[in-house]
Amino acid sequence: MKLIINGKIWNIVSAYAPQQGCRDEEKEEFREKLEEYIESIARTELILIAGGMNAHIGESGNGYEGVHGGMGFGRRNVESGRLLEMAEAAEITILNTWFKKRQSYLITYKSGQNETQVDYILVRREDKRLVMDCKLIPGEPVMTQQRLLVADFRMKSGRKRRKEERKKIKVWELKK
Repeated sequence: MKLIINGKIWNIVSAYAPQQGCRDEEKEEFREKLEEYIESIARTELILIAGGMNAHIGESGNGYEGVHGGMGFGRRNVESGRLLEMAEAAEITILNTWFKKRQSYLITYKSGQNETQVDYILVRREDKRLVMDCKLIPGEPVMTQQRLLVADFRMKSGRKRRKEERKKIKVWELKK
């Protein structure tokens, strides 16, 4: 979906990667199509990708410092390589990992004793400066196991608004 906000074109993508049990060919095809889509968008346009990437990218950036902010959750799995490499190649950053949060606020999926971070919001590296925060909304389950992930963006309009000056009431002159 494309939106125009304050004269800038925003490409908003909802993406859901194949799950753990799917064939490697499906996973690779998903990654390639997402990479192609990102490359097709002009650098002057902003891109926001949000969704379930079904990858555990872990708590540290180890080798992916421009992509991973070092504040993730858990340990990496096999799928993390696909996501991190794609993000590195496309100059995309994973917002969830750039903001310090309590551990319980990093978990996007919880089922029984299993807790993990598999949902992410991604933007181009140069657009990370527009992001004020990326967080989970506590107590707002999207489904019974998922948690809602949101990002707050700085939206500047070209005009400065003037504050309306209110006339002060001089109480001492009310008697006149």
